[in-house]
Amino acid sequence: MNTIKILVHFTQYCEYYFQARGIYSWGLTKFITIGKLPMVMNNDTKTRLVDATLAAIEENKGCKGVSLRGIAKAAGCSHVNAYHYADGLDGLYWLAYIEALRAFTAQALAGVAAPLPGRNFGEAAAGGIVAFALEHEGLYRLIWFEDLSGEPPEAVRADIALASAAYRAEVAKALSEEGAGTDSLAADEAADYFFAYLQGELSLLINGRLGPDRGVATAEVLARCRTVWTILAHARIAR
Repeated sequence: MNTIKILVHFTQYCEYYFQARGIYSWGLTKFITIGKLPMVMNNDTKTRLVDATLAAIEENKGCKGVSLRGIAKAAGCSHVNAYHYADGLDGLYWLAYIEALRAFTAQALAGVAAPLPGRNFGEAAAGGIVAFALEHEGLYRLIWFEDLSGEPPEAVRADIALASAAYRAEVAKALSEEGAGTDSLAADEAADYFFAYLQGELSLLINGRLGPDRGVATAEVLARCRTVWTILAHARIAR
């Protein structure tokens, strides 16, 4: 019996052992074949692995110090079992990325959907994004600053495209409300300029480069974002 078959038999034994003792429920399952052996893929286990990855990234404020063994232990399975659901630690990072991006997008869009009184689009958009970065620094670093191995999987690309389209649509709406004309910045241009500026501010903010008082620094960032948006919204470009 080769090594893969031994590992599969052992993993199956562990899965059935834990299931019989009610440590977790099976949930929905699907079957794949490794060699000639059927292997049970448990969606509950995958969810626990992704949740454990997100929690580890949050705790470490990024990917540094996160380990596959630590994630597997927190998820209640062996690190070998994790390979049934993702391509090792890098694969788990990409699965976590999808969940982090969805949470980020929801909070960012909520900021512009119900802005606080007196805020223009720039301050409102920045408010939601800055709040997410401060509340979930590890996830923000995962989405924007971590050097993840390989190309983004197709599911990640699809979510990035949806998030980008939603953000650009909000920018276009805001520009229209500001009275943008044919000589104004295009919505995509304004969206790219504003977000690039905000990313620079956030990299300084979460790395402690804007002073020891994050509350004061955050207020100053939002005020500058308000000004930058006003400049972009009223810019007139010779075409």
